[in-house]
Amino acid sequence: RGSLGVDLAITIDVMLTNDKVDLIPSDVNGPLSPEKNIGALLIGRSCAGSKGILVVPGVIDADHTGNIKIMAHAQVGSIWVPKGTKIAQLVALPPMRIKSNQRERVRGFGSTGAIVCLTLPLRNRPLISMTLRRGTDYRRLSVLADTGADVTVID
Repeated sequence: RGSLGVDLAITIDVMLTNDKVDLIPSDVNGPLSPEKNIGALLIGRSCAGSKGILVVPGVIDADHTGNIKIMAHAQVGSIWVPKGTKIAQLVALPPMRIKSNQRERVRGFGSTGAIVCLTLPLRNRPLISMTLRRGTDYRRLSVLADTGADVTVID
């Protein structure tokens, strides 16, 4: 028996905001289990989410050395989180072995490489044509389809 996850506490006081992700040191260092070669999935604790703290999930490799950091931000506004608060947990994962010609890899944050952002050129955006009518006045418009907004204001 026992818990599926191991809780991680933060080791500093931090003010989380909703405009950036903070990298917060935890009370756990790697490797997690040198003799068993075990990695983990880092996820937020449910109590953190209920308080508006969003933890960015991440994989902690079995060969990770050094402090395990937690990426987190506030869902709305700013949230003060005191040192010692448990906001994340590690769920153990067995290692995967895949043949590779790569001998040594860069470790830690930033080792993934360049960030890929998917965008649409503005001239290729999804537009629909519509006609607005008020009495005898008609207006024909091209509008952006499915913006995700609940309300559209037309002036």
